[in-house]
Amino acid sequence: MVRLDYGSVTLAGLPGHLLDRLQSVLNAAARLVCYAQKYDQVTHLLQDLHCLRVPKGIQFRLAVLVFRCRNNMAPHTFSALFNGLMKQSHCNDYGPALNSG
Repeated sequence: MVRLDYGSVTLAGLPGHLLDRLQSVLNAAARLVCYAQKYDQVTHLLQDLHCLRVPKGIQFRLAVLVFRCRNNMAPHTFSALFNGLMKQSHCNDYGPALNSG
């Protein structure tokens, strides 16, 4: 089940119908692992397996990657690329304004 989540950041921005197809694969895997029937509810199975739905899983993995890049915990190639993009887009301009109030 973890392998389905591996590299999910690369799925960010995919159309919804493709994410739905991937969600159905995740649902089928959860049913298989838990020996559930075809029409059993999968929500509780995913909770028991500590799996997020596909769109939320992508958002979570992307947030973790950004956190690691900002805190120099990611591999150097990611951190260097992220910091270069942050400098180009001036996303850090809000920092002093938040601390002043």
